[in-house]
Order: sequence, then structure tokens, then C-alpha cells
Amino acid sequence: MDFTEKLNRLLSEKKISKPMLAKLSGIPYTTIMSFFDATKGTENIKLSTLKKLSKTLNVSLDYLTDDNIEDFDNAFIDVLKYIATDDSMAPLLNIGDIAYIIEKESFENGETILFELENTKYIRKILKRNTYIEFHATNPYFPVLSYTEEELSDKNFKLIGKVIKAENQSAFK
Repeated sequence: MDFTEKLNRLLSEKKISKPMLAKLSGIPYTTIMSFFDATKGTENIKLSTLKKLSKTLNVSLDYLTDDNIEDFDNAFIDVLKYIATDDSMAPLLNIGDIAYIIEKESFENGETILFELENTKYIRKILKRNTYIEFHATNPYFPVLSYTEEELSDKNFKLIGKVIKAENQSAFK
């Protein structure tokens, strides 16, 4: 798999557009578009540009630059695997399914995150409201968890990271 194919796959997996990649990475949009222009090629990309892509997409430089590395699952840096212990995120994740997590110290509204609350781990979509934070399951049989920031602190809330991929193994049982 060549550089452009890997970049396309990463953008697709992460649901990032080319203009958004330019904004997130600080790489000019025209430079990003040149990666997809067959007449310009990808042989002479600056190391500084590759480092920005690597950091923004959270993959190793080796994965981006070595055409012989195709293992997408091992491309990410600091990715945790978490095995779901309940079906609160069904049908996306059921008991025994694997969620891939990028460690983060803060969240963005609407992200699906792995967090710990009173020594129990949860995966939920997080929504910040005016005075409280909600944690939503995709399974309608699980209630919305809603807390103020003070309550979260009292309950030892700890953000572990953002879910970037899910392997729904239960669909094949």
C-alpha cells in the first residue's frame, strides 16, 4: 500500500476531510492536495510535513512512509485496546467486542470516549451542556448519565481516551 492509499484510508477511517486535515495539521491545503496528484508524486515530501501528518493522524512515520507496512491495526501510536464488558453501546459494541482508544487528556463535545467513574470503566458519547455533562449510550435500555463538573470530580472521573475504531466480533458469532 503506497503513501496516498494509506492517507486516503486514514482520512476515511477517522472521518477527516482534506480541508480539515490541512487545518488540524497546519499543512497548506494545496500541499495536501498535491499528495493526490499523480503528476507531482509523493517521493519528495519534507520530513517536517510527514511529522505533522504523523502527529495529526496519530500514526508512526514508518507506517506512512514504508510501502511494505500495511498493517493498519498496528499503525497507531499509543493505542489501547479495550474489551467491552457490557452492551451499552450496542449495536456498535457488544460484550467481548474490541474498542481501540487513543489516550487523551481532554474531550471534544460529541466524541465517544472511554472513561472511568468510581473505579468502573464506561464507553459513552459525551455531550457538554451549560451546567452539566451527559454520557449517552447507544443502547436505549441504558440511561443517560448526567453530572455537574463538581459531581464528576467527587466521583473520581478520569478520561482515558477517544474511541477511534471498534471491532464488532459479536456480529460474527
